[in-house]
Amino acid sequence: MTMALLALDIGGTTIKHALFTEAGERITAVQETPTEKTAADNHIAAQAGTIYQAYHHSGITGVAIASAGVVDPDTGTIVSAGYTIPGYTGTPLKQSVENSTGVPCWVENDVNCALLGELWRNHYPQQHIFCMTIGTGIGGAILINGQLYRGASFGAGEVGYVNQNGQDFQTYANTQALIHRAADAANQPFTTGYQVVHAFRDGNPDVQNAVQLWLDGIASELVNINHLLKPELFIIGGGIIEGAPEFGQLLDAAFRQRLTAQQYAATALKTATLGNEAGMYGALYHYLQKEAAHGHGHSQDDRAHV
Repeated sequence: MTMALLALDIGGTTIKHALFTEAGERITAVQETPTEKTAADNHIAAQAGTIYQAYHHSGITGVAIASAGVVDPDTGTIVSAGYTIPGYTGTPLKQSVENSTGVPCWVENDVNCALLGELWRNHYPQQHIFCMTIGTGIGGAILINGQLYRGASFGAGEVGYVNQNGQDFQTYANTQALIHRAADAANQPFTTGYQVVHAFRDGNPDVQNAVQLWLDGIASELVNINHLLKPELFIIGGGIIEGAPEFGQLLDAAFRQRLTAQQYAATALKTATLGNEAGMYGALYHYLQKEAAHGHGHSQDDRAHV
């Protein structure tokens, strides 16, 4: 029987999951399960165990989790979580999954995992990187001198909560904000990002203008981050960016239009190559590094210290 690792990417809307080998080869198709939550609580810890049971005949030797929220990567506890997942703060996710499955589990923040996944699979040489993912919320991850920077209490990189004009950045720049902006501009009942992309490609001028304004807001925030951290590379991910590569090109152009000094133009901007699977790949990488550090297995490489 092939030994496999189960990777989960827990978000505010869905939980993505698939089986991988330790070498990073995906064995099964990626599946998505709606995140079980109410207005006041969630059932994610139990849901992770249920997902494991669906695969339990596959010889799973461990569970690697990328999760929304601020995560203690050593204890696997959700230190804090925003409004996208009610009642998630304080969840001992690693302990709960290990108790229900009987196999090792390691947990890391989802955007940190996206960054680790992109580094692992693409072998980027840059030592200073900022990764931003755009979805239900907006998250960030920071690489400084080749190491993840988590800050005090593991909370660095939470760019979605940066305040601009009295609003959180993610309130007006997440995918739902784009859908609402485009629907209002075009007077169309858009409910998904795919509908917006389709209208954009069909040449709807109102939608194209709405998309540009949305990207302009993101570009302005990237300029702020650029002045603060001066990364060599921005990596931008999330489902809407994966589904519309032209948005990444427009974002790069808007970003460069706003740079105030030539010295900052050297910063590169790339879209995530792993798409919505980046978090799972990064969770797997994090799992392997943690197991190796505890004397259980071999790390894949030393590209990024976790």
